[in-house]
Amino acid sequence: MMELETSREYKDIFKRAIFYAIIQLIIGILFFFLKLENTLNFFTILFGIYFVIISIPRLLFTYNDKSRLGKYAFYSAIVYLVIGFLLIFFQMTIVNIIAAIFLVILPLVRVGLNENKKETFKNELFNIIVGLFVILFGFASIIKVLRYVAGAIIILFAIYNIIIAFINYRKAKQNDKIIDAKIREIK
Repeated sequence: MMELETSREYKDIFKRAIFYAIIQLIIGILFFFLKLENTLNFFTILFGIYFVIISIPRLLFTYNDKSRLGKYAFYSAIVYLVIGFLLIFFQMTIVNIIAAIFLVILPLVRVGLNENKKETFKNELFNIIVGLFVILFGFASIIKVLRYVAGAIIILFAIYNIIIAFINYRKAKQNDKIIDAKIREIK
């Protein structure tokens, strides 16, 4: 009776481990075959729609506001509206420009504003290099390479989990045989 329960437990654990490993394999393989560019464009359009939606009420409510804060809110709403429409109609171009600004121009500005320029440049060098790659190759191509790397890692991890599941299952069977033998000796 006791060995039956442990065998069932090990079999359940083994089945779950194999099931999760197969799901990991499928996800890893999908990383290689899904068209990420379409997905990126879709989310970029969604962000654009979001910016347009949040900017319209701001424009309407701050149009007649002559205070300093009201003018700021009105002009920021215009900027959001423009960015929203740009994201809707020119998806990857705008993403590349925004990424380049954040990854190249802002680190250079931080280097220029900081007193310790050498140390700041060392800290910002990685961002600058990534930004230059975005400018030269485009954001989508970098994401595509990262997608392949992630897919390969997931597939390797799944294969590793399958191997470990089989090893653990085999050890569990051996342990059950040892327990059975000891129970027989006691009887």
